[in-house]
Amino acid sequence: MISTLTHTSTPLADLTCRILSHSVVSPSLRLLHLQPIANHRDEPINHFACVAGQFVMIDVDQRKDLYERMRRPMSVYRTHADGSFEIFYKVHGTGTQHMSELSVGDALNMLGPLGKPFPLELNTDHVLLIGGGIGVAPLVFWAEQATESTRGNAQLLYGVRNADEVGIEADLQATFGEGFYLCTDDGSAGFGGTVVDWLNAHRDAVTPSAVLVCGPWGMMAAVSQWFAAHQPNTPVWASLEERMPCGTGACTGCVVFRTDTAESSAEWPTKTCTEGPVFRANTIRWDPQSRLINSPSSNLCRSTEGCSV
Repeated sequence: MISTLTHTSTPLADLTCRILSHSVVSPSLRLLHLQPIANHRDEPINHFACVAGQFVMIDVDQRKDLYERMRRPMSVYRTHADGSFEIFYKVHGTGTQHMSELSVGDALNMLGPLGKPFPLELNTDHVLLIGGGIGVAPLVFWAEQATESTRGNAQLLYGVRNADEVGIEADLQATFGEGFYLCTDDGSAGFGGTVVDWLNAHRDAVTPSAVLVCGPWGMMAAVSQWFAAHQPNTPVWASLEERMPCGTGACTGCVVFRTDTAESSAEWPTKTCTEGPVFRANTIRWDPQSRLINSPSSNLCRSTEGCSV
């Protein structure tokens, strides 16, 4: 059965958005609801739409110096019929800390939609979604855009460090029902262990026809390796959570190395922002050293900490 996402994206634009609501859903997690009001020419515009897996670059604070002013990439959590949209993010660095202090009625500038989304058609009606932390956002969006039958058969495996980092459990329960499985590293809620621990514990019952994953690099690498070892014929798509100073391919700050297949020795650098962020997982070189600029000493890396793409 072919599962189809029928939604489309609005043209790429530099937009001013008004904050409709800004909710604290855990000590470190926020839900930001935005309504576009104008483009860069100050022409009125009130609609934003995109496909699950695409993202926006948010200008979090124009008062700061050069590095702190760089926009932050944020996955879109959901869009609404009135043209508004939501961002699920974690307060982690200086930029997201400033963003967390904004109130209803404040304005934010953003560029989007950007990037290539999750596949629009899958030859399956049994999709396993695996999210880590705020990486769950585009997976929930995918499920909401999918057909009703696909959503009814989809399962979500969600891994966080502890119960305080769940934040949107009510939304996840409403979307996936009995198909929602929570894992916490410390065992404070749900299954005690990582998502890979859960896969090992339920190996005989895990039989998806396709897998979509988004979360921290190490988690996605482990999930990709697990399916390569145990279910090599199951296609896995990964949405990379790379830090991006520009989001448009100009700075090469989000480059990773890819290959034709996991067995190939030929590699080439790939810009996550323009050629991704969604890739077939078996084409990614998951060695952390394959990420060119994301080192702890990089000013560009520090300037974009707390990203959700």
